[in-house]
Amino acid sequence: MPDRPRTRSSRFRFGRPSANAAVILALVAAVALVVAAVVRDDAPTPTVTAVDRALKISVVGDSYSRGLPDSVVWPTLAAESTGWSMNNVSIFSAGYVATDGNGTYADQIEAAVADDPDVVFVVGGINDVGKPPELITQRAIDTLGELARRAPRAKVVVMGPIWHEIPVPEAAAVIDDSVSAAASMLRLPYLSVVGEDWLVAEGMIQEDGIHPTEAGQRVLAQQIVAALEETGVPFV
Repeated sequence: MPDRPRTRSSRFRFGRPSANAAVILALVAAVALVVAAVVRDDAPTPTVTAVDRALKISVVGDSYSRGLPDSVVWPTLAAESTGWSMNNVSIFSAGYVATDGNGTYADQIEAAVADDPDVVFVVGGINDVGKPPELITQRAIDTLGELARRAPRAKVVVMGPIWHEIPVPEAAAVIDDSVSAAASMLRLPYLSVVGEDWLVAEGMIQEDGIHPTEAGQRVLAQQIVAALEETGVPFV
C-alpha cells in the first residue's frame, strides 16, 4: 500500500474536508436530513461559559489515550499541567467502527456525558484501519451527533488518528479523511494530526511498534494541549 506524504501546515480544519473526504461526503449525503436535526442553521452554537472552576473535559478515545500500560497517559499529564478536570473514558482497541469486545467510541458516550462536561474531546480512530471509508464516516456522524445531543451545553472537538511515521501510510490518511468528513457535516472543529511528527523520534513508541512510551505520552500531552488551544475553545 503506497504511502502518502502529509504536511504540518493545515492541522486545524473547520468544515473544509480534503479531496478524499469530499468523495466520502458524497457517499453519506443521504444522512443530511438526520444531521439537520442535530445541527440546524438556526440552532445556537454550543459555547463554554467561563466560570471560576476547573474546566471539565471528557476524553473519548482508544489506547493512545487510555495507555498500554496506562500508568502514564496524556490526559492525566494534560490535566496536571493545565488544571483541567479530565474524565478519560477511552477504551482499548476502540474505534468508530472497530471493537475487540471492549466497545466502540459510541459505547463511551454514557460515561463521557455523565459529568456534564464543558468539552467532549474525541480523539483517534486508527483502529478503524481497513474499514470502508463510508462506514467510518457514517459511524462517526452517528457517534458525534449523539454526543452533541446528549451534551448540548458542551463543545464537541474532534481530533483524528495519531500516527508515528512519516510519510503517513495511506490507510491512516483515509481514516483521517473519513472522520474529517463527519466533523465537517456536523460543523465541529476538527484537528488533523496524522501527519505530525510528534512520535517520530526514537524512544516515543514501545517495542510493539504501535503504542506510545511514557516519553511519547508526555510529548502527546504537550502537543495536544497546544493543538486544543488552536480551536478557539476557551481553555483558560
